[in-house]
Amino acid sequence: MSRLTPAEIGQQFGAAAATYESVAIAQTVAVERLSTAFRGIELPAGPILEIGCGTGLLSRKLQQTWPDRPLICSDISPAMLAACEQNLPRSPHLQFQVLNGATVRPESTYAAIASSFALQWLPDPIASLQRWQAALLPSGWLLIAVPTAGSFQVWQQLCEQLQIPFTGHPLPEAAELQAVLSRSGQLLQGTCDRLTLPLPNARSFFRQLKELGATATAAPTLNPAQLRRLCRAWDQQAQPIEQEFWWGLWQKTPVPAVIAPLGCPDSRCSLLT
Repeated sequence: MSRLTPAEIGQQFGAAAATYESVAIAQTVAVERLSTAFRGIELPAGPILEIGCGTGLLSRKLQQTWPDRPLICSDISPAMLAACEQNLPRSPHLQFQVLNGATVRPESTYAAIASSFALQWLPDPIASLQRWQAALLPSGWLLIAVPTAGSFQVWQQLCEQLQIPFTGHPLPEAAELQAVLSRSGQLLQGTCDRLTLPLPNARSFFRQLKELGATATAAPTLNPAQLRRLCRAWDQQAQPIEQEFWWGLWQKTPVPAVIAPLGCPDSRCSLLT
């Protein structure tokens, strides 16, 4: 669970609005896989809510797939939201809203809720995921991609070996996400993928985190000597930097149809009641 305030997280991402898309490697791959899968689904009537739209990587795919559907792009960072608005073609169906994804009302409202690489920043990702499920209309869809706990294992292992604090943001377990979504409704797609990031060394990795705005952490900041030791050991190992993420499509159970009792054409049936 994160102890960061929404304002702290929003401020970090807002500062990276101009550089985010140029370094969003795993985020772009996740959006491509997610959008390829959701092109074939049918939504019930109603609006789409995107949580954590950032600069609009997923927003553009949603708008292209359902151009005539009301789409609410939301983010906790006003600067990111402004960048998203600039990056999307103007449409009367678009709305932009500053929103904390943990506060979505658990009332049946949306035909779909979409989110990529945002759930992990909420204080309790599993509780928020359940709120999102409740906020869907019957037969509504959850379209989601989330970085998961198998990410950056080299970083974590080196911190343990060097007895240096691990300052990475805690990520949810892929198995736990899938378990929550498997308890009800229909999990149409649930996949955990690993991606090797094309980064030459440790410092380029930490630079990428800064340019993504993903540096907010509740952990103590490393001092310069600790950072040098970590980077030196990391580069000596020359191991690839891997990002793990889970993505899937989940559909809420539709409301059962009400079956009217059949009447008997024979008048003698009334004698049996």
